[in-house]
This record gives sequence, structure tokens and C-alpha cells, in this order.
Amino acid sequence: MDRFLIDHIDPLGQGVFKKDGEVFFIPKTLPDEEGIFKILKQKKGVCFGQLEKLTKKSPDRITPECRHFNTCSGCHFLHTDYSNELKIKTQTFARMLRDIPHLDIKVLASDQRLHYRNRIQLHYDKNLIGFKQSKTNHIIAVPDCLIMQPQLKQVFDDFLSQWQQQRRRLKEPTRGHVELYFKNNEIKINWNKPYASGGFTQVNEPLNKKVQDLILAQYGEIEGGLLELFGGEGNLSHKLNFDRRVCVDLYTDPNDDQVNLDLFKEDALKIFKKKVTDDFGCVFIDPPRSGFKGLSKWIEHYRPKNLLYMSCNPITQINDIKPILESYEVSDIWLIDFFPSTFHFESIIVMQQKS
Repeated sequence: MDRFLIDHIDPLGQGVFKKDGEVFFIPKTLPDEEGIFKILKQKKGVCFGQLEKLTKKSPDRITPECRHFNTCSGCHFLHTDYSNELKIKTQTFARMLRDIPHLDIKVLASDQRLHYRNRIQLHYDKNLIGFKQSKTNHIIAVPDCLIMQPQLKQVFDDFLSQWQQQRRRLKEPTRGHVELYFKNNEIKINWNKPYASGGFTQVNEPLNKKVQDLILAQYGEIEGGLLELFGGEGNLSHKLNFDRRVCVDLYTDPNDDQVNLDLFKEDALKIFKKKVTDDFGCVFIDPPRSGFKGLSKWIEHYRPKNLLYMSCNPITQINDIKPILESYEVSDIWLIDFFPSTFHFESIIVMQQKS
């Protein structure tokens, strides 16, 4: 057992402190808290610990609403209130942005801190089903999880009572994962398939509508063509009335406004130019967590006046925009709290061509 004094919270929601040249990460803690922890994992001067006892509590600490919080690693901030959670996330985002000239970070908060998710993924092994615990990968049963929206929670409760019979009936393996999700007013269950194989949707639909309204307010009056990369079905732009809108992504059945294309291919831009000859004054992008290193090539070719980049990984987002900072300037930055109670958040960086 060792003692700690937390300095700050890292991007994974863990308390950080340093001692004798080593860095320690302890979940479920807050700045200035002191206590005792045990080391779970250690390598090359980095240690991951587990909180055992607090000897000095932060005034920002509260009693978690969920009874699973202390053992489950699905949520990270239920030991403090929502306003402090947003403060910590904003500080985290500001540290990521330290090399990017920008204005103040604006925050779009969720109306609900709990009961918002329309999609969950459970892991199972023989007779146990639940969420995987970080660092150990042990499966933690979470029958009273509070993160799901009511329709999904009702199906989740029924599913827990008969999942083993269903698994055997479908001849699924004794170890794997299963996804429950609410889409188009219907609950669906996928066994051992890639995440969101039934079609990607934002897990917090009420906040997603707020984002769409935010974009409508920003871009509703812009004329010209819009190019949406990794656009899916046009989630970011479908409320907008552009002269011409083209969404690029991998589609099973694209329509007139959609181009089926693997944007990670080295010659993706060349292929796209053969299919679409339009010019675009505005570019939206919402790539996977890995980001889109090819962004600068598309921007250099089309030279749009406006660029909106939405991301679930601000680190790759920031790296992607650095090459175009000589020609574009940041006009707005938003922290979008799609995932309240967790360390995750999405971000929007709005850029305009320099005059």
C-alpha cells in the first residue's frame, strides 16, 4: 500500500500524482485528495493504482448515484457533480489545445447525466455477463446500471434473465460480446459482431439534435456546395439547405447525394474527383477515432471558406488540423458532452480561410 496526493485529472478521468520520478494514475479520485492505494500494474516508471482509502476528501466529492460505481469502470465522474465534471473535461481539452491558437472553449452540455445511452455492449464468459473492468479485463455484473435510456433498460433487464438460453439457441460461443441498441424505435440485439454493425448512431440522441441545431444556426445561411467526409447518412448536415450536398463514406446502398468511398485509401481524392466535379465552399468531417491524416490534401484541393471538424478523439483532431493552420484560423471550439459521467467527450473545431 502507498499514499497519494492527487495533482490533476488526466484525459482518462484518472487522478495523477508523481513521486520519485514515477507517475501514478488512480481512478475515482479528485484534485487535492489524499489517501492510500494499491498498485495494479506497473511498467517503465508508470503505475496504475486502485483507490483503497481516502484520508482527505475534496469538497467537490459526492456520493455516487450508481451502486456499481466503485467497482465498474464504465463511468468515471459520478463521485462529483456534473458542473465539476464539465470543468474537469474543459481543463483537459484546454491542455490538449495548448499549441493551437483559439478562443475560449464553449460547452454544449447534456440535459441528462444518466439514462441517456441508446446503445451498450456487454461482455460474457460462461455464466457471467456485464462490463469489462479496465486494467484487469474482469467482467463486472451491472444489473442496476443507470446509463441506459428507459426503453433500452427495460429490454436489458429482460435480457439478463434469459441471455444464456438465447445464446445456446443461437449457438453462440461460451465467451464473447453482445450489443443491445435502440434504433428507429426498435431494440435490436447483435451477438459477436463488430461494434455498430447494425448501423452507427450517436449514443446520446437528444444531444445529437442539439448539435444539429447548433450547426444549423452557424451554417443555415451559407451558399454554395457542402462536402461531408465520413458523413454517414448526413448526420451533421441533413438539416441544412445547401445548393449541393455530397456525403462521402462507405455505403451499402448510396443515393444521389452519397459517394461510396474508402477515404483511407491513398488515392481516395483522385477517385472522388472523377466521380464528382463540383466545387465546395464548406467541408464537414466526422472521422473515426483514428482521425484523418489525409485531410490537408482535400482542403488544399478544394480551398473551402469554411471547415467544421467534429471528433470523438480531440488528439487526432488537433493533429489533423495543424498542417492547415497557415491558411486557416480557428473561429469556434466546442466541447460536446455526448458521454456524461464518463471521461469521453466529442469536440467541434470550426475554421475559416484566412483573408
